[in-house]
Amino acid sequence: VHLIDYILYGMGKSVPESVMAIGGKYAFPDDDMVTPDTMTAVYDFKNFTMIWEHTIGIGLGNWQRPHGMAYTGENGTLVLDRNGWQVFPEKQKIEAVPIQRNKGVGLDLHVRNFLNCLKNNTPDRLNADIKIGRNVALVAQMGNIAYRTGERVFWNNEKQRFTTEPANKLLSPSYNNGFKLPKY
Repeated sequence: VHLIDYILYGMGKSVPESVMAIGGKYAFPDDDMVTPDTMTAVYDFKNFTMIWEHTIGIGLGNWQRPHGMAYTGENGTLVLDRNGWQVFPEKQKIEAVPIQRNKGVGLDLHVRNFLNCLKNNTPDRLNADIKIGRNVALVAQMGNIAYRTGERVFWNNEKQRFTTEPANKLLSPSYNNGFKLPKY
């Protein structure tokens, strides 16, 4: 979801310990979206921080890219997106690496892998198993929940719940007209 999987995979993590977020509907205040068009969420993984920023309506963001992520370390910054990656050195500590373009279209290759695994009943050959997808979706929703509660939310990974009820109420949707998900 939204390239968060790159960060979780690259840093060897699944979920943060806490998240806080701020934002609003500034670019399109009168449309029907319930998600803010501008938001910053800060995810605390204890040994690193992930900062999610989005602003709908702005073509190019940081690093002159329409989307992507940056790993910033003491020697430089690795910037990557679905098109490729490059390295920007910090004060000549390392060599700059010009843009390295991806070969093929990653999303197409990922979908092809998924469909082949379904067709051949080979889940062990998935590029990303369902746990990865679940964790990425959870991390994305944690930012939305922090925004909607207006609080820094803390995650209890053992219980698979937040530590406050206002946040936990947003983990499951409220359906209209008596609809309920079937129980399996």
